[in-house]
Amino acid sequence: MSDDILSQETYFEAKSYPFFRPNYPFLFVDGKIEHLKETSIGLLNSRLTALGSLPLSKLTPVLAYGANASPERLIKKFRSMPESVVIPVIPAVLEGFDIVFCCHFSTYGAIPATLQASPGTKINIAVNYLNDQLLKRMTETEIKGGNYTLGLLQKVDLKVMLVGHYRNILTYWSHRGCLSKDTEAIALKSVLASGRKFVEKDGKEILDIAQNLCHVDGPIEPFIKKIVLNLNYREDMNQVLKNFAKPMEWPYLKV
Repeated sequence: MSDDILSQETYFEAKSYPFFRPNYPFLFVDGKIEHLKETSIGLLNSRLTALGSLPLSKLTPVLAYGANASPERLIKKFRSMPESVVIPVIPAVLEGFDIVFCCHFSTYGAIPATLQASPGTKINIAVNYLNDQLLKRMTETEIKGGNYTLGLLQKVDLKVMLVGHYRNILTYWSHRGCLSKDTEAIALKSVLASGRKFVEKDGKEILDIAQNLCHVDGPIEPFIKKIVLNLNYREDMNQVLKNFAKPMEWPYLKV
């Protein structure tokens, strides 16, 4: 494979964040998805039992507001698991927050997502339901790069399809903060929201912004490829982006 093609493929993956995320409830079962049409908690639990999984009430709910609701990324996160992987992914609406771009590059070159308080905003996200082993693996994939922390998001209004309301929910968020431009966070255009206050961009647009903030000239494809292949260079660029970081503005976040 030529260097140009490799650069283009790397860039394509990075700009595709947060990837395809179904807007319906589904089961992620060993790399495939089962669309949960006209289901109920009872029917869902019956299907989970048939798959050898615990019922929903025995699984741990975790916010999935970025790529963690994407089957494509779930495949990559859990393909090394020796046992069967069964994850219910259920749509939800979270009030008072928006999903914004982080202040760092991911290991695959994307600018990933984090939470930011936004009074009056409602966002369409999802909740993953994980057993202990899958929660451990998910946490490993999130914190290994030193960018995210797992904690309890408290005093929120989260409405989960089929399930009901949560006031507290586990979530990952970036301790590096969110990327800001002109002091404002930048929302993910692909995450549907009502009452959005922040400017919104897609994956390609945010990479263009990040490259400009890093003062790197030239085509973006080789820049992203270098971000992916060179850990020291990636961290150097993350340190530059740190100058544009805005902290998470929610006081009820418990590590």
